[in-house]
Amino acid sequence: MNIPRASICLPTYNGREHLGECIASIRSQSFTDFEVVVCDDESSDGTLDLARQLAEGDARFRFVSNPHRLGLVGNWNNCMDHARGEWIKFVFQDDTIENRCLERLLASCQRHQCAFGFCRRHVIFDELASSTIHGFFERHQALLDEIYGTKDCCLDGKAFARMVVQRMDWNPVGEPTVVLFNRSVLKDFGVFVPAMIQHCDTEYWLRLGTNVGVVHVAERLATFRVHNKSTTCQNLSNREYRGWLIDPLVTHYLILHEKHYQTLRQELFRSSGRLVNWWRLIWAAHRARAVATASTGDLEIKAEWDNVVTTYPKLKSLAWAGIFLTKIRSGMAVLGLDHRLKKNPVVS
Repeated sequence: MNIPRASICLPTYNGREHLGECIASIRSQSFTDFEVVVCDDESSDGTLDLARQLAEGDARFRFVSNPHRLGLVGNWNNCMDHARGEWIKFVFQDDTIENRCLERLLASCQRHQCAFGFCRRHVIFDELASSTIHGFFERHQALLDEIYGTKDCCLDGKAFARMVVQRMDWNPVGEPTVVLFNRSVLKDFGVFVPAMIQHCDTEYWLRLGTNVGVVHVAERLATFRVHNKSTTCQNLSNREYRGWLIDPLVTHYLILHEKHYQTLRQELFRSSGRLVNWWRLIWAAHRARAVATASTGDLEIKAEWDNVVTTYPKLKSLAWAGIFLTKIRSGMAVLGLDHRLKKNPVVS
């Protein structure tokens, strides 16, 4: 069996509306030595049947129907598990890529001998997208332009880590549709973290970039579509607790614990100190638990906290440590001894 040079991973779930444009853009690639792995996560709208029709006659397409719902990140990982190519390129069902996208990304990664690369992208908003959503993506693109400039460039792992430390709350790359990486990173650094819903790609880019570096292709070679039904919009609008508290908490926990984060951890400790970063993690865990405890009428929030501490039990201990430190601070305040703590922005 011939092994393709690249695998284009197309995870699908109830995504008929823009699937035609997506698959047409994939089939138009100037670089042709690729396969397409379509993994459908039990769609109920005929997405998989439509994908088969749109790819009819193209032997490069393979179709996988998940035996049960794997969820967003589970489906991404399943796509990669079925991929056979040396390089992996994600394209999401709502998005498109320019006909030279795969060619340009491959050439740039090979020229710089880097296993991880990404390109600039266009963003299309539907008419119902809120001003908040517009602003979020516009600020993000402006930050990427500030970091990488308007020319192709390459950062090694240490340079990437130094850049990340200055902007810990931002995605340093973008959406998976803009990314290409060598399959060797799966063996060396693992897959996407299933416990996340919003920062799952951000965490993975941090893990890869701080180890293998990153290539930036300044040309806009992908288009990311934002609409009210998209996962990104749903998470930003309806799952703020998970997106803005739990996912960043898990990311910070992994940075301080996991072996793959040694380079970033060193830069982080050099920048703000070991103790400060552990305090930040403790207070973030404490805050996440406090919100879940206070949200007695919101079973979803409580369930999300319970799920994350089941996956990462140490977070529960860290949250209790936050309670303990809070009580100590309250006692110091009573005694008039908390003036030093007020000078520290981490615990103020």
